[in-house]
Amino acid sequence: MKWFKSKKQQTGNGAGVIELEVQGMTCDGCANHVRQALSAVEGVTEVEVPSYKEGRAIVRASESVDDSALVAAVEQAGYQARIKKKA
Repeated sequence: MKWFKSKKQQTGNGAGVIELEVQGMTCDGCANHVRQALSAVEGVTEVEVPSYKEGRAIVRASESVDDSALVAAVEQAGYQARIKKKA
């Protein structure tokens, strides 16, 4: 997996993985846009959007990251999102 590292990386324990279902991506540019939007959320350390065709994003973040902040970031970027699973 290739991860996109956020400029706002935080260190510490309590990192988790959150998978989002993303609708509306139609090209690799869309996937990059979603990746950038998610990486800008405070507490996000890494983001992967494997392919726009898969319609998902995988986020590594501190436990303090609010799920609604991730969904809001994707929606502000012009796409629809929902939390699919957390680990």
